[in-house]
Amino acid sequence: MKRAELRDIERLRALRVRKPADLSLVSNVDAIAKDIASEQRAMRRAEDALEVGGASLAMLPESLRGMCAASQVSRGTLTIRAVNAAASHALATWLRGGGEAALCRAVSGVKRVKVRVG
Repeated sequence: MKRAELRDIERLRALRVRKPADLSLVSNVDAIAKDIASEQRAMRRAEDALEVGGASLAMLPESLRGMCAASQVSRGTLTIRAVNAAASHALATWLRGGGEAALCRAVSGVKRVKVRVG
């Protein structure tokens, strides 16, 4: 074999060798820190929903108060969960009849109301 061929083979062998595994804890700590930050954001959203929910659910008709709960506030949208489809329909009807506008005026930061079953 010629000297140039041997040099090419050695260069290929050097590229083929795997690097040793990273045994440091930095990547694990970073992942855990991201998870904690995500959980904290979720807790803040839940707390906001409880605060807004208390004020908004007091405005609901008496027949709907026991069947609905505020579940989330995100980007100005209040999500209200109804226990079943009948309660969801009654709530949607009330919202379309002027309830949504009243909620948006009464509760700061809420621009839209979304209804979910479950």
